[in-house]
Amino acid sequence: PGLDPSPATFRPGVISVSAGFFSWDLIADEVVCEPGIYGLHGLPEGGPATMEMLLSRVPEGDRADLVTALRHMMTACGTYQVEYRVAGLDGVLRPMEARGRVVPGPDGRPARLTGFVMDTTTIWATREAERRRLHEGAERTSLTQKFTAALAAAVTMDDITAAAQAGLAIYGANSLMIVTEHDGHCLPVTSYGFEPEAARLLGDPVPSPGSPVADAIAGETAVFIGSAEDLASRYPHLAA
Repeated sequence: PGLDPSPATFRPGVISVSAGFFSWDLIADEVVCEPGIYGLHGLPEGGPATMEMLLSRVPEGDRADLVTALRHMMTACGTYQVEYRVAGLDGVLRPMEARGRVVPGPDGRPARLTGFVMDTTTIWATREAERRRLHEGAERTSLTQKFTAALAAAVTMDDITAAAQAGLAIYGANSLMIVTEHDGHCLPVTSYGFEPEAARLLGDPVPSPGSPVADAIAGETAVFIGSAEDLASRYPHLAA
């Protein structure tokens, strides 16, 4: 039967990969693929290819292991799965995965290898991104624990400021203001990353005409300001 000329798309979850079916006649050494698979393997479309042609697109350092796997697959009928890399028409190396079945001929010996091959570049990129995310999360947790320990050990205001400055940098913060209550009044006691006048205005604890610190104290909740425009819109007297 003829093969569908359009390359298949395999969608596990939200990941899309280029994929298609192929058949390798072990006796005639002819490989027939869906058109898109030729391109993925750096071969021109049209007509059967040989395994030698396909292997020529595999990096020399990877070729011996793939040949060994192929020879093993050709010794007995059954299912298989193999991973390898190929150089595409653009010269870019792409990880591939093939899986399928070796079927016997009339004499019961392996005669044809059929299966499904897909470009796993997107899958590996997703796995790597997840690995990095987990690594960065673990690293941030470790740094946060060190930050908390440093704050717990701080005695003087300078110690607290130094610990906070180092710890908050983990989250991309580049400035800090500490406000404390004294004789019934809230007063900014230290800051970094602000010009003195900006620190005075932004840290003003008096509710009127208002400041981010005053609103945070009054509402007993965090105040998030996304941009200079947002600040000017909510606190016009601080626009400058």
